[in-house]
Amino acid sequence: LAFFENFVVLGRGNTLLKSFEAGVGGRRTHGSGSEGTRITDTLSTVTVTRQFKMPGTATYLKGLTVTQEPESPRGPAQAIPEKGVDAYRLGTMILPLWRFVHALPRDEGGRTPRLVSGYSWTVRENGTRKVQGRVIPVYRKSTYTVASVTHSGQLHFATIKGRFFATSPKPVTMGPFTVEIIGRGEMEAEFSLDRGVFTHVKGREILGWAGTYRKTPSDKPVTTGYRRELSVDLYLTENQ
Repeated sequence: LAFFENFVVLGRGNTLLKSFEAGVGGRRTHGSGSEGTRITDTLSTVTVTRQFKMPGTATYLKGLTVTQEPESPRGPAQAIPEKGVDAYRLGTMILPLWRFVHALPRDEGGRTPRLVSGYSWTVRENGTRKVQGRVIPVYRKSTYTVASVTHSGQLHFATIKGRFFATSPKPVTMGPFTVEIIGRGEMEAEFSLDRGVFTHVKGREILGWAGTYRKTPSDKPVTTGYRRELSVDLYLTENQ
């Protein structure tokens, strides 16, 4: 699991504000939720390999429980720390990525469609993002495709690939700045068709905001903002 936050000035480079990289392990359980499968992950081991201006990262992650329903991207989901850590911080950092990389289709009749090569589906969501204390509407579109179905002995696996794009419906004026939300990401997952579990997921989510301003109408515009990137590479090592 890795996280980076940068201050960006277009054409002038990036400044790293904070980051961490950590190896994590734990236990995953599958159950039934309101919209089908419910996955609960509990992180029990955390090894921080790199850390910059983010003290307490191991404490923040160890004992973290993440619950979500892959067939219902807008359904119940939560991230609960074992110790007293800001729940808002947990939600904004972990949940969107976890929900993005764990995705299964669900048709209007309430049944999960058969995952066959070439099958695709789209998820559209409306949300909000807070920038400098102001809440800005955000539109997000995620598109998934079953890239292939493979066989290993008697087992069958579907490889799911996805991308998302996020943006604010229109620019927002904040003082001298014209601000827009920007985001993108990509994921790939291996799903066991026989056991109904994700055996491997990896993905990256980049989300931030950009503000453009001019000192005078004749000056060249300057674009600046913040960018947050979170990535995960998770393997199922044992299935009970």
